[in-house]
Amino acid sequence: MKKIFMLLLTAGLLICIEAQAQTHFADRAGISFQFSYWHQRGSDDVVRVRSRELFENEINVGGYGGWLSFFSGAGENGMIVFKLGGIAHVEVVEENLFDEQVDVKAVMPILIGYQHLLLPNGNTSSFQPYISAGGGPYIITRVNNRQYALMDDEVTVRSKVKPGGYFGLGGFFIFTEWLAFQGEMRYHLVNFYPENEFSGFEVALGLALSWRR
Repeated sequence: MKKIFMLLLTAGLLICIEAQAQTHFADRAGISFQFSYWHQRGSDDVVRVRSRELFENEINVGGYGGWLSFFSGAGENGMIVFKLGGIAHVEVVEENLFDEQVDVKAVMPILIGYQHLLLPNGNTSSFQPYISAGGGPYIITRVNNRQYALMDDEVTVRSKVKPGGYFGLGGFFIFTEWLAFQGEMRYHLVNFYPENEFSGFEVALGLALSWRR
């Protein structure tokens, strides 16, 4: 009886999810929050810690960031998306007790894009796959902090703006009429050049909240 009850409960939950999924995301507006890892060409490691001698250490942490996105339905199967993102790489090198160098590279994309839902409008599937593409400015900031002695350091900040674009594949898995899990894979072309040190492949996962327009 216990197994039968669990099977019925699971089936009921799936039916509820499917029923809630009947509302297509293309006729809604919403907001999504995503955590991501962006493997840029200029960075080989996610996390690296290396010690050479007593006071020679190197730490690399990079590629992690997040996105805030706003979307709104456009047509039967389309969605206009506005994205704000931030990705950082941090490298710390200690050469002796008081000699330390910290390099931070941060990329903040401000993008507008289009998502095309692949399933026909009015379907009852809880999974809504889509393809996406877009572009906009990529704000790149470099901060270098070099400490030569206990009270002697130098900070350099450089910023530039590069155009760029992205294309990708993703999907919503709809839990309720207003809540969905969202996953997406994107490839960024900073300066529209695949060999740029900031171009690369990204994986993003998060939640989307939606409401009727």
